[in-house]
Amino acid sequence: MKEIILIKDGEIVLKGLNRRQFEDVLKKNIRMNLPSKDKNSVIRDIGNALVECGYVTPKYVDGMIAKEEVFNTCIGNFL
Repeated sequence: MKEIILIKDGEIVLKGLNRRQFEDVLKKNIRMNLPSKDKNSVIRDIGNALVECGYVTPKYVDGMIAKEEVFNTCIGNFL
């Protein structure tokens, strides 16, 4: 079963000059509540999402992982 996160941002679009502050809090709350994963799992999850949308093949995802062994993309947050 795949986990899905639904974000309702209707009220944020109504904010004025402080909209950016509300967006930053929302992003921080999402990050704080996501489970930690290792870099290869993150890359595979992103790649599988591309496969599901029909943009790439599963072989491409394997290539993403292999490329990471040669050249690190530095995803962020020490991944």
